[in-house]
Amino acid sequence: MPILRVVTCVDQNGGLAFNERRQSRDSLLINDLLSMCKGSRLYISSYSTLLFPENAVFHVVEDPLSVAEPGSICFVEGRLLSPYLENIEELTLYYWDKVYPADIFLDFDLSQWTLTEETEFVGSSHDKIIRKEYRK
Repeated sequence: MPILRVVTCVDQNGGLAFNERRQSRDSLLINDLLSMCKGSRLYISSYSTLLFPENAVFHVVEDPLSVAEPGSICFVEGRLLSPYLENIEELTLYYWDKVYPADIFLDFDLSQWTLTEETEFVGSSHDKIIRKEYRK
């Protein structure tokens, strides 16, 4: 399996999804993600396609984490990541400034990761979004 960079969104309690649905969507967050992906292949599932503008370049596959090429970026929603941890080298978490109902949560301990960058910005639907980048 390839070494990957994974991007996902969480609320303040590490919530990833509720009733198999995303907790929120934010167009400025997607723009930030796309600017981060310049020069890298972006893989997403069909569920995530409606978040992206028509002119965005990405590869749609049902299980991005199992088919992405080394050095690529996988944007995942509502997926448990622990089965893929040995193949994830970099992790970007976008934190919402809210706590939403959730039934799927981040399923591993971030204490084994090193926080390398933290950026805060105003989103289109959230007053504050924090992007945290981690490395193993």
